[in-house]
Amino acid sequence: MHTDPHGFLGEADADQRAPVSESFLVSISGGGGVDAFRCALVRKFADLVGRGSHCVILERTFLERHYTQALLTPVGAHVEAVGHRYLEPVGLELSGDQIDELTRRGWQPPLDPDEHDGAPENWWIEEPGPHHLDATADQLLSTLIGVYGLTADEPVSVTVFPADCQEWEWVDDPTEPFGGYIDSLE
Repeated sequence: MHTDPHGFLGEADADQRAPVSESFLVSISGGGGVDAFRCALVRKFADLVGRGSHCVILERTFLERHYTQALLTPVGAHVEAVGHRYLEPVGLELSGDQIDELTRRGWQPPLDPDEHDGAPENWWIEEPGPHHLDATADQLLSTLIGVYGLTADEPVSVTVFPADCQEWEWVDDPTEPFGGYIDSLE
């Protein structure tokens, strides 16, 4: 078991490694376009993981409740895209085309919490390995644009806060859709 296999938690100054809480707005066009915005997300995620495990939420501002989110850890990420449970009560159900697109992009459908203790009630993906920050940024951003309709000029609300648990491990499990999962060590 290695809780930092990619060396994110180097010998940096302790103040530079403190967990971060912040909230801000930025648009894709204001961030230099999709590619520049995506690169900025990856740099931000690397900085966050170097400080500990963090939760990140990206939410549309013109159509509330359309969001993607991730738990970022040194060993992988648990990534989610909003599902019916949070959209139906306010009349923003996903269309059949949106559901098809989520499936095409590799998202797993929400699990029934009555059948699976602690199961995600959103669409979900587990991202392991050395490139999990790139893959996570791609999933979050491309889903906001391609599934939830984010436009280049719409501000994206970005919220960051430390995860309740800071120590994680990747558990290999060939029966899982992504070959394993991140699991708390606390």
